[in-house]
Amino acid sequence: MSTIDLDELPIATEGRPGRSPNGPVTVGDTNRRQFLGTVVKGATFVGLVGLGLFRSARRAGAENPPWNEFTQGCGIYGVDPATCNDNMCVGTSLELMDNGFCTTNCGAVNATNPYQWHKNTTVGSYSWRDYPGDICGAYSGFAPRDAWRWDVGTCGFCGPAVYRCHDGQKRTGANGEWQFTICEGLARCNNVEMTC
Repeated sequence: MSTIDLDELPIATEGRPGRSPNGPVTVGDTNRRQFLGTVVKGATFVGLVGLGLFRSARRAGAENPPWNEFTQGCGIYGVDPATCNDNMCVGTSLELMDNGFCTTNCGAVNATNPYQWHKNTTVGSYSWRDYPGDICGAYSGFAPRDAWRWDVGTCGFCGPAVYRCHDGQKRTGANGEWQFTICEGLARCNNVEMTC
């Protein structure tokens, strides 16, 4: 067996041969920290530019009226999905699809909050808005729209009744998450457009 003399071992404080123990690690004329900073900035730029290519990312906030609608059906969904006893729209769970998400109080109607469309306002800690993006019609070959209408037939005192289904969102609190909702608004009753 051979033995190693302690004087032959390198001293840890001297660093590797050929490198100054006190100098920075460099890549060309740039130190490691500058190089990584440049890489992160570049990746951030590419990511933000990429997000800008998508319509939903460009329009992160909801749009204001006037909104647009299909007069019959929505995209992959057919026409006349409901009777008067059912929910008038499709697209989400029953508790997130209701006339309560519509502006039905004529006193609350204004330029950004039209009658029988999805609420577009904040009251106390509750906020409602149009869905940021138009999803109705995305699969039909037509330009997407904010809302669609369905004839329901005779419903209550309306014969025929036509409902508007308008995609929107609601949240509770300033920092709450937005939930997808649908306003089921009565748009026409007895062939008369509903207005205040």
